[in-house]
Amino acid sequence: MEEHDDMALSAGRRASRRYFICIFTLKFLVQLTSALIEIPAVQLFEAAVCRDYHQQWPLSSAADHDTSLDCKLAPIQDKLALVMGLKVTFDAVPGLITSLWYGSLANRRGRRFVMALAIVGSLLSWAWVCIICFSNHGPRVEFAWMGSLFYLIGGGSRLLLAMVFTTCVDVVPWDRSQVLFYLHAMTHFARMFGPPLAASLMQRRLQYPFVLALSSMLIQLILVAILPETLPVELQERSNRSRRSGQASDSSSMVSVTTPVPPALESVRAMLGHVGLVIAFAAFVVKRAAFSSENLSFQYASEKMGKRLYQTVWLRVMNTIGATIVLSTVLPLLGHFGPWKTPRKDLAAMRGSLLVAVTGFSILFLSRDFVTLCLGMATAGFAEGLEASLQALGSYIVGDPLNAMFFALVSMLDLVGEIIGGPLMAAAYRIRDASGRPAGFHFLISAVRWRRATIFARH
Repeated sequence: MEEHDDMALSAGRRASRRYFICIFTLKFLVQLTSALIEIPAVQLFEAAVCRDYHQQWPLSSAADHDTSLDCKLAPIQDKLALVMGLKVTFDAVPGLITSLWYGSLANRRGRRFVMALAIVGSLLSWAWVCIICFSNHGPRVEFAWMGSLFYLIGGGSRLLLAMVFTTCVDVVPWDRSQVLFYLHAMTHFARMFGPPLAASLMQRRLQYPFVLALSSMLIQLILVAILPETLPVELQERSNRSRRSGQASDSSSMVSVTTPVPPALESVRAMLGHVGLVIAFAAFVVKRAAFSSENLSFQYASEKMGKRLYQTVWLRVMNTIGATIVLSTVLPLLGHFGPWKTPRKDLAAMRGSLLVAVTGFSILFLSRDFVTLCLGMATAGFAEGLEASLQALGSYIVGDPLNAMFFALVSMLDLVGEIIGGPLMAAAYRIRDASGRPAGFHFLISAVRWRRATIFARH
């Protein structure tokens, strides 16, 4: 009997070790993929817009610095901002439509199944963008927007990350914010390596970062295949029972779920009935909309300060340094040695992150040189503890039965923020100063939004 218990304990430890290796590696690769194509995507879409404008492929050897055409003309840059802004919006729509359904599916088929679908959808979407934009005499750049339809498969990268976080809270019943801080830190470790690698590859051939990113997605599928399934057996059985009977599942959370309606709708209704969760959900929307202005910082530095796109990699590096320090060192240490306990420490981290965000985006708006712009990005990086704090607070409130639906709804609200923020920031970017260069009002809008959120969080 004792030998049997030792074997079971050993097997459990191996499964736990395999889980954490897989999930942290998967999180790193997902974010590395995004970092690899972030700046090259701007260059690719700029080349495609320039191709349509001049009726000629602008990059003679596909390198950023080797071009015989003027792609910095105001009409081209305005079109680029519009294309990028609407691309963000169109990418968000499939996840907005499907997030809740996939969240419910994760309680029936498991977290890994939904993860695999999301990776396949992202792979097909970016493959389509490459086909459209890399063609010398291909369709107009607007056809690249059709790639967003592939995100109907799995809901997109937001839902993939939602399932990653769900598996984390499945297996960590204690002090979740500490583990979430480290998991979010993987995002910024990836961003520390991704942009310099992308910049190096861009100078050789623009296709290389995309080839590497698509290869990374294939590796992610392999990781999902060997990742242990974390869906609790009793939760799966209860979900299947409730689906057959039309009754909602029993809940051990602080949110009451008792009405006899389909589980997904009942879960959302119950969560929206909790004041603390409503505030957290609103913060997720504001966060995503406000951070949308960061996506235009590379184009801003390129156009206003005369930097080549591969040189703007330092903006992401500085942002990543700030975020990595706060997520891997500052917040975990404060959580461990500070006087607060969950959920008070999560509230304190949230309020502190909001104040830092106001400061960072104010610096970005006031910056007049590249060094100050980098300082603003680094300061904004220190606000990245906000998301992990909100996630820990929300999962504490909803409890295990509703975690998948909570993170699915959060991914949907992130997409709402992108839909709002993408076109808004693109329109603000197009406001020019007296010299005809962008005035930076997209940063000002973000700073104002963060300030309002800070005032609201005090109550």
